Amino acid sequence: MKNKNLFILIIIFSTLVIDNTFSQEKSDSLYLMTVKNRLNYEQFSRTSWDLYRFNPADENYFPKSPKYVVQDIDRFLSNPSEEDKVKGRINEFSLIKEYKSNLKAFFNELDFINDISGSFLYNENTELPINFAVYNDKSITLIISSVYIKHTYNTLELSSKQRATKVITSYILPSLKEFAKHFSDTKIEYFVISCTYGSKDFSDDNTLNTKPEFLAFMVPAEPLKKYVDLEITEEALVNSAEIFLSDRDMVTGLKKIEITID
Repeated sequence: MKNKNLFILIIIFSTLVIDNTFSQEKSDSLYLMTVKNRLNYEQFSRTSWDLYRFNPADENYFPKSPKYVVQDIDRFLSNPSEEDKVKGRINEFSLIKEYKSNLKAFFNELDFINDISGSFLYNENTELPINFAVYNDKSITLIISSVYIKHTYNTLELSSKQRATKVITSYILPSLKEFAKHFSDTKIEYFVISCTYGSKDFSDDNTLNTKPEFLAFMVPAEPLKKYVDLEITEEALVNSAEIFLSDRDMVTGLKKIEITID
């Protein structure tokens, strides 16, 4: 009888542990924004790009360097979030804290090929260019957002997809190795870089003719590692990615695109 009672207690305890683990996983998903929702929010960085373009001397709009972001991580973590559960900021806070050293190393080594190397457009009082989101209800995704690209592409020579391809090959692909270097062997399953750049009809000198575009490139951790280890090609990596675009003709929202690397 004692053995039977002991067995029942073990079953009950095991069930409670399993239920608690499931509840925690469910909670993690509930309190992190989905990748789709986060990127829909991030595409409004086009406004920040425009604000800086029209106010280049205003330090409130000036792009921030990677070293500045490193300092901002400490500032952000010194003010624990107690609200904004809907957007998942509480769980994001814990993940940023967990990967603090990785993130700092990542930003210290970023080198986007740009006139202002590795710049980020964000409100330092409320945000970081770092977000964690959930993909497919379970996969932790790290998003490096608000990347500022100074270059403006000619709409007479390049379609919106061709402009996106130029950004991916010139700016994003050279930077992806830093993800693999600083976040290998972690629970992060997807990585995203999102950025904003300009587009313009070069035959029209009207200032309002220049419009920003938003691009997000999401890649799974496994093919990224294989790409960095020279096991797969650039084309194979791009084929494994999901690419989201908000171009000059879109007032809001995103569309998913496919590109071809020449």
